This record gives sequence, structure tokens and C-alpha cells, in this order.
Amino acid sequence: MGLVAAPEPETTTTAFIARTSQGKDGHARARSAKVWPDYARSLAGAPPHLQGSGPDRSMADFSWCMTAIDWGWSIEDTAARLVEVSEKARERVRMKDEGYALITAQNAVAAVERNDRKRGRG
Repeated sequence: MGLVAAPEPETTTTAFIARTSQGKDGHARARSAKVWPDYARSLAGAPPHLQGSGPDRSMADFSWCMTAIDWGWSIEDTAARLVEVSEKARERVRMKDEGYALITAQNAVAAVERNDRKRGRG
């Protein structure tokens, strides 16, 4: 009768192979073009600290590490860079807690892997 529109053609998508080889625009990028996430954005998006005195820097660190890992950075590189960008991580190093950055990066890897499984990426 012509009352229903013709079905839209099915589109096929390619499997997502490697997040590190694809830019935000979907085009391939050189491995050397890898960039670090913006820590200021992670800090700005962090929930308030329990005492209400600014953002929760631990959550900002964790979120930043998750993004870095998701973008293809290694655990070790992420932990090292976290100390460079995060005041909390530097503070922990000054307090002789060198494990903070590495543990945060390791926890971020576990969270990224859980998210990937939920999304069917791994």
C-alpha cells in the first residue's frame, strides 16, 4: 500500500582492532602521534572531595589513568606520567609512597578491561 517507508540498507562496521592506531576522526595515526589525556579535564570532571574542599584528586588520577590506558599507554608509562601531571601523586612520592601511581594505573587497567568486556571489546 505504500504506507511504510522502505527499510534502510544495513551498514556493516569493521571490527575495532586497536584503539591506539585510530584518531578521534577515525583515520589512522602514527604511533608517534599518541598524546596524553589532559589532566586538567580529569581534575575538572572529578566529583567533589568528601570534605568538600575541591575535587577528589584520587578520582581525577584514576580517571586520567583509565583514559591513558584506554588510549594505548602502558601501565608503567602511565604511572610515570601521573607523577608528572598530578600534585597528589607527587605528594605521595614525597611521602615515600612510590607505589601510589603504579597501583592507580594497575587499578585503571582492571577497570578498562572490565568496561571492554561489558562492551564486547575483549
